[in-house]
Amino acid sequence: MEIIGSLLHEFLHVFLLLHGCLGCMENWVEGGASGHGEAFLNTMHALYTEGIRLFGRNILGKESGCMVSLAIEIVHDGTPDAENNIPDEMLDRWDVWRPRLIQEVERRRGMERDEAVPDR
Repeated sequence: MEIIGSLLHEFLHVFLLLHGCLGCMENWVEGGASGHGEAFLNTMHALYTEGIRLFGRNILGKESGCMVSLAIEIVHDGTPDAENNIPDEMLDRWDVWRPRLIQEVERRRGMERDEAVPDR
């Protein structure tokens, strides 16, 4: 299932690149800083929901894909405390639980810090 989820995730990037708003890819609504903006998250959640409806199970892997994608967007964007400033109605729309999102953002920020430290 993880492979299918990864393929759909990457396909969605290509689809939005080809058919999304070409002049506003840096805009959060369309693409966001890392390509995981609102349009991506809305579409990813629709794929998750339809997968369950059509196949009776989650075909994207462990989660809807929205929480991890949103965490990547927050870390890539670099806005301090962004994970606490996203409106609840958006998180609810994507089935993202804020405490889990905060945990994932902190984990990814730690990974970036570890990668930035040169080996001694």
